[in-house]
Amino acid sequence: MKTALLAIVLVIAGLSCLVDRKSDDFECDENADCLDVGADRECKEHFCVKASCPSQCDSCGVAAKTCIIKCDNPTDCNSGVTCPSGYACSITCSRNCMPVTCTGATSCAVTCSGTNTMCGPLDCGSANPCTCSGSGCQ
Repeated sequence: MKTALLAIVLVIAGLSCLVDRKSDDFECDENADCLDVGADRECKEHFCVKASCPSQCDSCGVAAKTCIIKCDNPTDCNSGVTCPSGYACSITCSRNCMPVTCTGATSCAVTCSGTNTMCGPLDCGSANPCTCSGSGCQ
């Protein structure tokens, strides 16, 4: 009897670990409040949650709002490149990147590096600085 009771208590104790409880450590009012619990978190609905890169970015720094976009393959950027709003983008084009839109970006640096590669036209909006370097910039 004691063994069965002990087994039941252990099962209940083990199941309590599966309960999803929000910790006060993860409460926030803004993204800056999440820096103590991880650079890859953002404030959503007053809790710091794991953030993910915008789909346009090949890699990013979510907390720093930086985005790296690489147009290396022939079909990567055929329909243009758009820097996500609020991000500082670094865009490398070894293939055609047409057009490049940075209207909602905080900054935008385009490097046009391929042979006979065309990059642009570059629409900066209020992104500052907004630059294109390389012989294929438009």
